[in-house]
Amino acid sequence: MKKHKKLIVIIILIFTVVGFVYYSRSKPKTLIGVKSEVVNEVVRKTISASGKVVSTNEVDLSFASTGELANLYVKKGDVVKEGQLLAITSNYDTSQATQSAKDGRDVAQRDLDLYIEIYESDQDAAGGEKEYQINIRRLMELLSKAEANYQSSIGTLSKTYLYAPFEGTIVDTYKEKGEILSFGEKIVKLAKLDKLIFEIDVDQEDFGILKPGQIVELQLDSYNNTIFSGVVLELPKYASDTTEQFTVKIAIDPHKEKQVLLGMKGDAKVIVETTANKVKALTFDALFKDDNLGNFIWTEENGFLKKLPIKIGLEGDIYTELKTDLAGKTIYTPVGNTEFQEGSKVKLEK
Repeated sequence: MKKHKKLIVIIILIFTVVGFVYYSRSKPKTLIGVKSEVVNEVVRKTISASGKVVSTNEVDLSFASTGELANLYVKKGDVVKEGQLLAITSNYDTSQATQSAKDGRDVAQRDLDLYIEIYESDQDAAGGEKEYQINIRRLMELLSKAEANYQSSIGTLSKTYLYAPFEGTIVDTYKEKGEILSFGEKIVKLAKLDKLIFEIDVDQEDFGILKPGQIVELQLDSYNNTIFSGVVLELPKYASDTTEQFTVKIAIDPHKEKQVLLGMKGDAKVIVETTANKVKALTFDALFKDDNLGNFIWTEENGFLKKLPIKIGLEGDIYTELKTDLAGKTIYTPVGNTEFQEGSKVKLEK
């Protein structure tokens, strides 16, 4: 009899535990959330990237030969004309070779002139007219060969002279008189300071939505509280082999008070799409997506959480355009790592 009563007690306890677990699991959970408000905002989608101010025409100039820097005729800040001599190198071997080639050309010219002077009026003395013409051709060929050799030497000698390829400003100098130079070593930096643009490097996934003419907002590190306006000037036809990014050129609109200078760094925000006016919108964290429902928000029905499908327009950086009228609806957003579930209760974060 005692065993029978003990068994009944055990069964009652088991049912009690099971019932409690079932009740606990079936009881609606109370989750933490915050209310989100529908706002009136201009929705913008942008691409942001860092970059710097460069010139449309700037170059590091160097000699195409080795030698000693014999003279540097410019300094940092100088404005130079196209074709102006900037520097020369001293290369004894090149100078001697050029002089030797010039002497050879002059000798060949004198030999031709002397032969004509002696035999033109007495071709019989040269062995007859035919022999005279043969010697004239030979001497002219020698002169032509000597002239070609001289011109080649001049070309080599010209590599010891450095000229400005365009009008601009000497932005920097890298060497001083007397220094020994290697082939291609930078001597001066030349740039046109009245033709400045802003360059940014854009990732592959962002490049496809860029177009020439798109408006850009620029913020330079030197002027933190100033927004410069600009426009996408042109797009490259290929990406960098090293970074696999695209370098995009941005024209900078003149500013009345702030001067944009070569080398300034900052950030660009390219406006790729925007609503014309303020529209009904929600912040991106109040919107969700479901494979079956599509876009939706969390609201409540009879005190319990519920998914409400909605239609959206432009998805911007912060706000997303709302096409569904949510008047009278309370919109909830989960807090932290909380995951909302339909049928749960929601408690507003204090």
